Formats: sequence, C-alpha cells, structure tokens
Amino acid sequence: MTGDATMTPDHAPHIPVLLRPILAQCAPITGVWLDGTFGAGGYTRALLDHGADTVYAVDRETGGANKSLHQIFKGPPERTERFKG
Repeated sequence: MTGDATMTPDHAPHIPVLLRPILAQCAPITGVWLDGTFGAGGYTRALLDHGADTVYAVDRETGGANKSLHQIFKGPPERTERFKG
C-alpha cells in the first residue's frame, strides 16, 4: 500500500495521509515496529509490505477485533500482533 485508501469496518474509506512521508523518512523499513493507530490497518500493511519483520498494532477501538490480523492481511500471523489500547 502506498497511501491509497483502505476500507474501515464500516466501509468508509480511510486515507493514511502521512504514510508516504513516514516510509520515506524511515527507509529502509526493517525490524520491529509499533503502529499505535491500527484502525483499518493501512500503516501496518504498508510497513509489512515495505520490509518490516514484525508490527505490533494497538488501537483503542475494538471494531474489527473479531478478525485476526492474518485474516485482514491474508498474511502470516507471526508477523503481526494486535493489542487493545
């Protein structure tokens, strides 16, 4: 994902507006990251797509808590972990 809109649980588009600047300033993206605003998963997905080994995702909202991250991203669950903040 490169700043494109992602869909939130209620299907309203969410645009992670700082995504491109963060990826550019923090390149190369490697190692372990903390996404403190998981929401629809835009930043977490982009960090994983750009080389992060693991992303810990935290969010106060529990909207999509019934779905695990590997279901949301169709990727290996060992690369992501979500926490309610």
